[in-house]
Amino acid sequence: MSDKESHTVDTGSSSSTVSSGSPESVRKRAREEVNAPSQRRKHKKVVNEETKEIQAGINSIERKTRWLHLLHFSNRYADDIIKEVYGEDVDPNGQDYNFAENLIKDQTRSYKLMVIKKMLEHVRAVKDNERTTPGGVTQQTDSAVLHEYFLSVFTKETFLQVFYFMDGYLDFDGCSNLGKYYMKNIYANFAVQCKLHDDLVERNDPGRHDSHKDIGDFYQTMSLSKHYDQVDDAQFAELTASAANRIAAKRKKLLLPDSNPRYHVSGNPPSPSE
Repeated sequence: MSDKESHTVDTGSSSSTVSSGSPESVRKRAREEVNAPSQRRKHKKVVNEETKEIQAGINSIERKTRWLHLLHFSNRYADDIIKEVYGEDVDPNGQDYNFAENLIKDQTRSYKLMVIKKMLEHVRAVKDNERTTPGGVTQQTDSAVLHEYFLSVFTKETFLQVFYFMDGYLDFDGCSNLGKYYMKNIYANFAVQCKLHDDLVERNDPGRHDSHKDIGDFYQTMSLSKHYDQVDDAQFAELTASAANRIAAKRKKLLLPDSNPRYHVSGNPPSPSE
């Protein structure tokens, strides 16, 4: 950021201008403050306000990223978040934009890696519980059958355990029928992919390495089914009164390949009004 560059951060409250000076000007100001205690106290208050403003912007970005991730499981629309926080005229080559973009990417990457880890742990536990059941899910490889099975064992507690980034934020019971339909099918489909991958790992199949990459790719596209075209953030209920920190992003009509043999849904989606 140059000596004169400044940005206004919109966090939903009154905004303030955050600026920086050269090392020389900073030291000059420090010398002046040593000789002027009252000015030093005044500056400390301003710095504290600036710090609060910066932290409020970071908190807003993190919270919006959390909700956007539930809708898209990727950082596709990071630009939408950045512009909501810093304004439509934020410089895409500026310091604020770059910082926010990296924050969103890091948060998204962390969510993805942890959800994959938690889902693999979950399906391994399911397989262990069913291992002695003749013809049970442990031996099953048909994705349609597996999808029905995971739908049948779905619970909101399991969803929030696996998709942990929504725990403490999502009020599952308060969500619309379409929102619940979306979460159940997202859970079941991703569980199928992880189960089939874990089967390869168990038998030390050479294809397990490609399969692990495949579940990562699947994660980033699993929300793009045409069955979810009406899913937006209005379908989800929040535990806290912070709706202003949610990104109002309607699902873009990007479809999963129709030939994907492993993707299934439990009938037609409910109406958004239900």
